[in-house]
Amino acid sequence: MALAKKTFKSAIVCTVASLALTVVSAPISSYLGMGQAQAEKAKEQPKHAKRKTKKTPTLNLKLHEKLQEAQKINEEGNPTAALKILDDIRSSSKFAKYNSYERAMIWNFYAFMYYGQENYPKTIEAYNNVLKQPDLPDALRVGTLYGLSQIYFVQEQYDKAIKVLNQWFQVAENPGASAYILLGQMYYQTKQYAKAIPAVEKAIAINTERQKPIKENWYLLLRAMYYDRGDYKKTFEILQILASKYPKKEYYSQLAAMYGELKQEFKQYSTVAAMNDAQLLSKNAELVTYAQLLLQNERPYRAAVILDKGLKKKIVEESDRNYKLLGNAWTLAKEDKKAIPAFEVAAKLSKTGDTYAALAQSYLNVEDWKKAVSSVKKAFQKGKLKRPDTAHVVNGMALFNLKRYSESIAAFEKAKKHKKSKKIATQWLRYVRGEYDRAKKLKKGLS
Repeated sequence: MALAKKTFKSAIVCTVASLALTVVSAPISSYLGMGQAQAEKAKEQPKHAKRKTKKTPTLNLKLHEKLQEAQKINEEGNPTAALKILDDIRSSSKFAKYNSYERAMIWNFYAFMYYGQENYPKTIEAYNNVLKQPDLPDALRVGTLYGLSQIYFVQEQYDKAIKVLNQWFQVAENPGASAYILLGQMYYQTKQYAKAIPAVEKAIAINTERQKPIKENWYLLLRAMYYDRGDYKKTFEILQILASKYPKKEYYSQLAAMYGELKQEFKQYSTVAAMNDAQLLSKNAELVTYAQLLLQNERPYRAAVILDKGLKKKIVEESDRNYKLLGNAWTLAKEDKKAIPAFEVAAKLSKTGDTYAALAQSYLNVEDWKKAVSSVKKAFQKGKLKRPDTAHVVNGMALFNLKRYSESIAAFEKAKKHKKSKKIATQWLRYVRGEYDRAKKLKKGLS
């Protein structure tokens, strides 16, 4: 169903789960005085691997003091001066004499500073300089890889982000759900759905096992990917979860659309009907779709009431299409007198004569022969009729009832030329000619 597909697609454009960026770069005080360098842990950040503790070099006292000074100045709101201190340290002759741990701490502090200024290219450069140092403490390596992968992601360098995050997975122990979501997002951006979907599902499985909440956006990401792959069955399953866990109008609308995609029309109708009962249908497309579903399920009177009410409240658009739909609904509900005003409006708005032909049929049904003939005339004047033969049949019937026999015969002769109306036109011709002959004989006898 094209309408269902359009409804669903419009709702999933750019559906990417949001993720708060928690870069692992930390104030230098997080490292000073520790036997082992340890990155500041972001909220829900996975634990790094437990390894044999390495003997970590310590910072010399003067470097320690300089870095503390830079941090203090930065906290006082003067990042430029803080960076100047770092630049002075790096440009001094002593820099080459620092051990790998001390150089790593300097570059890590650079990353922290640049990230605070949203200077992501410089942040990336600083992180890579941290990783170039030999014999890095495990915590610092793990934290730096994770932070670097996030910065690459923010900069839309997805291939690099994926490569670095996969390096992080190799050294991290017991990764948390947020890391798998980040990986899933990266693969999603590169349209590698076959790799993205398992990553997101892994995140959901982890939090389910750990009895932690599963974010709505995770399911949204899964839904978008399954839909893009054309896997409507899995999309439908995710939508059921969303509608159950996070009951929102948009999810019920999309669920109804998916029933349409899966050719489960009655369930689609039932879902939309439930939404209407809950007063969730408030837009033109929603009410028109509901009316169409009602007609498909042989509830024309209800469809007409919905459309009529929507038009009066200015919710349903006053278009020829919608007025014609209303007229058809009233006609199917055997309410021809109510159908006529709807068809009259539709006929004036329409660019073709089809609606005038439908109006003629309604006039015929209420035995207003003259208006039926007039409407057929307007239908042919406007032109572009899909079924001109049907209009000729209606015209022939109306003319017959007006006892305009010769004109009626001419109308049925035209209808007879069309294959679809040949049988009924032939039958009417036989009947009209018989009545015409009787009328002529009666008139002759009276004279």
